[in-house]
Amino acid sequence: MFKMLKKAIHKFLLQLAKENDELYGKERMDCCKLNSPKKR
Repeated sequence: MFKMLKKAIHKFLLQLAKENDELYGKERMDCCKLNSPKKR
């Protein structure tokens, strides 16, 4: 169960980072970008 929760949180953070990119542009650094490498 904990693993599933962790996965869900990770997915949520990635979605959040994506939304931040769209709102603020790619230049802005935030916690999501610092914690996870960008997949291109």
